[in-house]
Amino acid sequence: MKTTRGGADAGFISKEVFEARLVELCLRSGMKGFPRRHRDQQILLKSVVLTLEPEVEYSERQIDDKLAFWLADIARSIQFDSVTLRRWLVDDGYLDRHRDGSAYWVSGAGPRDA
Repeated sequence: MKTTRGGADAGFISKEVFEARLVELCLRSGMKGFPRRHRDQQILLKSVVLTLEPEVEYSERQIDDKLAFWLADIARSIQFDSVTLRRWLVDDGYLDRHRDGSAYWVSGAGPRDA
């Protein structure tokens, strides 16, 4: 996984580091909201995208259901809703959508540089 913003967090991280940090963030940290560190944000967002089919176009309802499942099953301690998570995914370039918001899909381009 490559983080996209400059500074100390830029660069690639290994699968092992990704998995260990994801476990820390979702199960052990006691974090209630979205993390402040950009690298941690990217780890969470990437973990969401990994639960989605890359070639599937999801309706708004379907994507919200998938995100709600991720929040309930993987990121149990993170307290925000699927709409907020969807907005993060779109804003950071992990998901693309139709202009009217009727359909969402995993971005082929990957996350945007910030």
